[in-house]
Amino acid sequence: MFRDEAQTHRAIRTLLDTIPGLGRYWTDTGPTEEAARVVAQYGAALSSGEWLLLRVGFDLWNGRGGADFGRVVHTLGSEPLAALGTLLVAMSGPDDAAIDAWIARTARRAV
Repeated sequence: MFRDEAQTHRAIRTLLDTIPGLGRYWTDTGPTEEAARVVAQYGAALSSGEWLLLRVGFDLWNGRGGADFGRVVHTLGSEPLAALGTLLVAMSGPDDAAIDAWIARTARRAV
């Protein structure tokens, strides 16, 4: 799992950045007020994939995003889905260094 809140927030923002511009909803200290509002408003102006990935971010952070696994699998595009899969593998590793490596690798791809 995550080492601390800082690593958690970096990982979530990196995951969100697999959809261009979505990382703006997460900061070094957690979700923005806008992120909470968008999730509560069932996506507002976001696409279904963007809204779903933002909900996954909340699920990773506090377990309260309510993302449905079936929708995740069938809605997310290949890059966000692959990034989520490899993040879950990194989280299951023996130490949190795998998450740091995942953040570095994934952040380079998002640039």
